Order: sequence, then C-alpha cells, then structure tokens
Amino acid sequence: MFATGLLLFWSQALKAYNSVFFRAKVCLLLLAGVNAVVYHLTVYRRMNEWENKLVPPPQARLAGWLSLIIWAGVIAAGRTMAYTLN
Repeated sequence: MFATGLLLFWSQALKAYNSVFFRAKVCLLLLAGVNAVVYHLTVYRRMNEWENKLVPPPQARLAGWLSLIIWAGVIAAGRTMAYTLN
C-alpha cells in the first residue's frame, strides 16, 4: 500500500497535496504512529503483569480503540481521496 500510495502521490502530487482528505490521511497516519509509540513505551512494558488477566488494563483498551478509530479514518480518507483527484 505504501508503494502504490507513493506512486499515486507522485503522479498527482499537486492535486493530492491540495486535497483536504489527503492532509487528513497524513495527519491520521502520524497520529497512528504516535499511538503505537506511546503504547509500546508505556503500557506494553508492563504486559507481563496483565497478560494472563481476563480484561486488559484501561490504557491498553484505550490504545486499541484509538488504533481502530484512527485506522478507520485513514481508510475513509483514502477512499474519499480517490473521488476528489479527478
């Protein structure tokens, strides 16, 4: 997906850059990266304390929900971008 996205941006860079959906997608991708880094630097380090429990800690569940919401936004922005780059 990265290769095809890069090729699409390369072929229509000006149109993509001016698209609000492209900018939203890039911001959401950066936010997904920040979410993953924060999760791995904080919650994941204590995984051995909670890996055998039935319910993960609230911080882990929050990170999971944020990840799902952010990636759904990335997908929606990418699909909408396809209709605006005419």
